[in-house]
Amino acid sequence: MAESLSKVQAILGIHTSASSATVADDTERTDPLENEKVKVEEDVIEIPTPQLDADIYPYNFSKRKKWTITVVACSFTLLVSASTTSFTSGYLSMMRDLSFTYTQAIVGLSTYLLAFAVTPLFTSAFSEEFGRQPLYIVSVALFLLMHVMIALAPNIAVIAVARIIQGAAGSAGVTMVAGTIADIWEPKQRGLPMAFYSILAFSGNGVGTIAAGWIEANPKLEWKWIQWISMMFVHFLLLTNLSC
Repeated sequence: MAESLSKVQAILGIHTSASSATVADDTERTDPLENEKVKVEEDVIEIPTPQLDADIYPYNFSKRKKWTITVVACSFTLLVSASTTSFTSGYLSMMRDLSFTYTQAIVGLSTYLLAFAVTPLFTSAFSEEFGRQPLYIVSVALFLLMHVMIALAPNIAVIAVARIIQGAAGSAGVTMVAGTIADIWEPKQRGLPMAFYSILAFSGNGVGTIAAGWIEANPKLEWKWIQWISMMFVHFLLLTNLSC
């Protein structure tokens, strides 16, 4: 009997010690997920978020400043749109003075539209990288110089080159203005500025045709003065861009 009891106790003792060892092992063993979590927390690097001054945060601009920026940017859109049709209004006197055909004259329109369409694919990221104002200033300056180049052009080849550069520079006046409006106006306030931008973008073709048609009809002005008068407006726009 005693021998049987000792055997039972021995068996129980073995099991008890084994259970204790198992519990000890479980206590000492750590969850691999917990180790990974600790490791991740140790590797986290906190990057301080830059705090913008209230005065330079675009949403905090005064309404006067917001509308000034909006009007200046949308004026560029108007001039770019007007330049598309104002050039075509001077075809007759241009063909007479430079001795080329109507088909050759269309090259000036085609190259402008081609550069206008393709350039934003490459320059769209520039405003995000360098800021919108530097790109506005460079684009308006190039747009201005091309009016001078066209007005002084001795042949259609020079005009075609100038129109390519002019279209490339002018593309910023359409593709970037909507982003400028979104930068300074809160979503609930953008309705009127966006409507103003849309009106100028679509009405520019009509304004260019009417104004350039009147200039072309005056024998003392004609196609060269279409470019000179357009240049005057662009020059004023450049000055306002520099002051904004």
